[in-house]
Amino acid sequence: MALVLGASPAGAVGSSDFNSGLDGWTVAEPNGVPRGDAIFWESPGWLRTVANSSGNAAISAPVGFTGDYTALDGVSTLFFDAILVDGAGSPSTQPPAVELLGPGGRAGFGWWGSPRTMTWQVYSVPIDEVQWGVSEGTWAELMLCVEELVLVAGANSAPANETGVDNVFLTGSGPVPDADTDEDGVSNCAEVESGTTDPLDPDSDDDGLCDGRPLSSLPECTS
Repeated sequence: MALVLGASPAGAVGSSDFNSGLDGWTVAEPNGVPRGDAIFWESPGWLRTVANSSGNAAISAPVGFTGDYTALDGVSTLFFDAILVDGAGSPSTQPPAVELLGPGGRAGFGWWGSPRTMTWQVYSVPIDEVQWGVSEGTWAELMLCVEELVLVAGANSAPANETGVDNVFLTGSGPVPDADTDEDGVSNCAEVESGTTDPLDPDSDDDGLCDGRPLSSLPECTS
């Protein structure tokens, strides 16, 4: 099967070509509720998503696509190929969408053009605040800790309809897992989630000690 994108773009960091399996992708389950029925690996190397009874087919990316996105903001792009596999019934041709989730916020990116068709198409998603809708928290705090990247492969009106996905690539320097921007011994994710310390200030309460000192043997901090 000839795919649109085919090979990793120059500068790609997070990547899934599905040449040998699912590459760690799973059905998205926010709050423990599946947003799809199943995903399958298909030869010669692509992923088939099956919608659930609500017509949703959303999948979560593996660890290589999560972490601190601050270095990617405004410069990186997510690419992927998609196809409407089964057009039986009354399928929705709604384009795929992408969601970023973390303790600091939630944002979504969707297309108003380029509908899904029964031929492979390439989609590109700029990691740039002006292109996204932030529904919770703030973009800045979300960028410090992206815990989940969700690809909404299809919102189908008929559950039997299926969407194929291939060649998912994220360009740029790459998200940094377990990042600790202020080097205080507490990860960005832990600080954003707690809401009691600042991930950009090593001594949030100005007591002369690093925020993470109780958990480590770090020296005194100077803000």
